[in-house]
Amino acid sequence: MFFLLGHALLTLGSTWGLPAAAPLEMQAGYPVLAGVWVNGAGPYRMLLDTGAESTSLRPSLAVKSSLAPQFAVTLESAAGVAVTPVAIARRMEAGGVSLADVEVLLAEPPQFPAGKPVDGVLGQSFLRRTSYWIHYTKGFIAFDVSGRLDNCLQGRALPLSLVKGRPAIPVRMGAAGERRLVLDSGASHVILTGPFAAQGRVREASFRTATASRAGKMLTLPLMEAGNRLWQNVLAGWLDEAAPEPGGLFPAHLLRSFYVSSQRQSVLVEPGVAEPCASGPAEPPDRKDGATETGW
Repeated sequence: MFFLLGHALLTLGSTWGLPAAAPLEMQAGYPVLAGVWVNGAGPYRMLLDTGAESTSLRPSLAVKSSLAPQFAVTLESAAGVAVTPVAIARRMEAGGVSLADVEVLLAEPPQFPAGKPVDGVLGQSFLRRTSYWIHYTKGFIAFDVSGRLDNCLQGRALPLSLVKGRPAIPVRMGAAGERRLVLDSGASHVILTGPFAAQGRVREASFRTATASRAGKMLTLPLMEAGNRLWQNVLAGWLDEAAPEPGGLFPAHLLRSFYVSSQRQSVLVEPGVAEPCASGPAEPPDRKDGATETGW
């Protein structure tokens, strides 16, 4: 997750049995989902990061959440290489969906300059086992494990591919051609990696994550297109370094609303709700402290 230097719910009838919507809180420009439960412990506030391959939780919460390290992985970042313990959550609940056996890294979450701290990151080890509709304008996420939203949402469909377990979409950049970019709710700007035929002025720039910073370049994309959306003169970061395949990150908030279908392996750009479906998902029921029921 790189950075360059609501509470409203869609009130929807449940007549048509659509999935529940959970409110998203925007913090420093990034979506945070409250009410996440791990092995019955919580509720936790987690950064919703579609560009994170793993879900993670603050190590100090491991005992409370009955998480015991099972193995360790070596993670590379701008800060260097770190060995990170990994646990398996018997049950994780978020936004009205309950999943078993979710891999969770025990790692410190990102820190924001203002607002309440987050307890972890909800990443693809949870997200890729569902379909999900994220709506930045109305401030909600609707998870779907039944495929009901596949039949109720309409929009421009983009083919979905995976880059290190993360969803990637084709993005056209005018004369610079097309490349797959990871659809990343944890990115504030377009970030390009690998060789790129830059047009116009290229400037030196500084990039930072929650834990470190690194040097790169900054440029302007005269034209960028994804689905039915078109942008002009887009500020982008560029890390011109060796890569198996040219790629990068696409900030999800530019789409305002999108639906990732795990069943159809596609992304709908700014979808609408089709008839005879209801006007959107329903609000999930309250989750009470100490509750043991994992199904809504």
